Amino acid sequence: EIANFWVIGPNLFNILAGAYYTKSGLKLAEGDDRLTIFKTLASYAGLFTVVHAGLRSGLIQMSQRVTFGLMANFCLLFFYAAPLATLSEVIRTKDASSIDPLLAACGMINGFFWFVYGWGVRDVFIWLPNIMGFALNALTAAVRAQYGEGAEPEEPVPVVDVPVVDVKEAVRGSFTLVRQMSSKLLEKERRYHVMQEHQRNMEQYGRAAIVMAK
Repeated sequence: EIANFWVIGPNLFNILAGAYYTKSGLKLAEGDDRLTIFKTLASYAGLFTVVHAGLRSGLIQMSQRVTFGLMANFCLLFFYAAPLATLSEVIRTKDASSIDPLLAACGMINGFFWFVYGWGVRDVFIWLPNIMGFALNALTAAVRAQYGEGAEPEEPVPVVDVPVVDVKEAVRGSFTLVRQMSSKLLEKERRYHVMQEHQRNMEQYGRAAIVMAK
């Protein structure tokens, strides 16, 4: 007899769906991503093996219900908190495009209904992790609403054909321009000194004429 179909049924479906997704991910993943999947599977398998061995040997003094309930809650919280793995990056870049708003909304709904059910049957292993899951997904949704998808990418600058410049001609032309400007400045300076000299001569002639008139 199945103790609680409403718990076993959905989770059995989740096991089958998770196995399919994991198999698909292994086919598509490459390099470090594939290694990460293997490490995750090995970690969960190792955790289950150690806990089971502890129960069988008597090293773990808790009942199977409490032990596996705690382990299930531990894994469930990792699932709920997964979208927050990039939280620091989101806050730093002010870009929450890595967060799926639909996934956050579904997590909130899922956590809320499982919390209500767990509270109704007075099962702390159901309502406690799911109210925490609801809170984590609410936080995820709030971060997504706060930062959105970040700044829109700038439009690409149109490519303009730039004429090819002969460097030698450009340098030669620059020197020519500088020489011409220098010549004009020197000519102005010479004219200025000539005018000053002429003015001084006129003043001397004037003074000499005044003296002679006296």
